[in-house]
Formats: sequence, C-alpha cells, structure tokens
Amino acid sequence: MFVHTLDDGGVIDESSLLEDAVESEPEVDTGAVRYEIIERATQRGNALLVDSRGYSYGVHRRSEDSVLWRCTTRSSSVKCRAIVRQEGDVFTPGSLFYLLT
Repeated sequence: MFVHTLDDGGVIDESSLLEDAVESEPEVDTGAVRYEIIERATQRGNALLVDSRGYSYGVHRRSEDSVLWRCTTRSSSVKCRAIVRQEGDVFTPGSLFYLLT
C-alpha cells in the first residue's frame, strides 16, 4: 500500500495506480518485421518495399540473386540510411539504423 501524508495533513493514496499498472497487459513486440513489395508504387512506376514498422524502401541495386533496397525517407534534417537485402523471399535488414539527423 502506497500512502503518503502531506505536510498540510492531506493524504495521497497511490495503491490504485499500482493495481492498474499490474492489471494492464503489456504490448508484445515479437520483433518479427514483415515486408511487402508493392509493384508500380512510385511516381515513376517502380516497386516499393514496405515493412511492418512503416518504413518504405526503393530499389538501390539489383544483382542476379539479390536486390538491395534503400530507405526512402529523406529531407534536409532527416536522413534514413537503412538498407534491406532481399534474396528470394528472404529479407535481411542491414546494420545501419533508421533515422539519423
């Protein structure tokens, strides 16, 4: 029980706050990111890769067996340097993090 007595004689009971926190279900993040390729999604008719976190990627480079996708978020203050390598149906994020200022 968390009860505090104030200097003016008032009392604050925080026990209900703790009960609410314990009873609520925490959000579960499975860590699995899903990717979807959207054909003809750009203004120029190119494919766009979108992940379940809301980031989108354009084709940066293609080879015989893989595609390198680069994050499309760019502005004067935000530079997203994230990449994703696609080999068949397998998507592997690169080591760079997303939003860099």
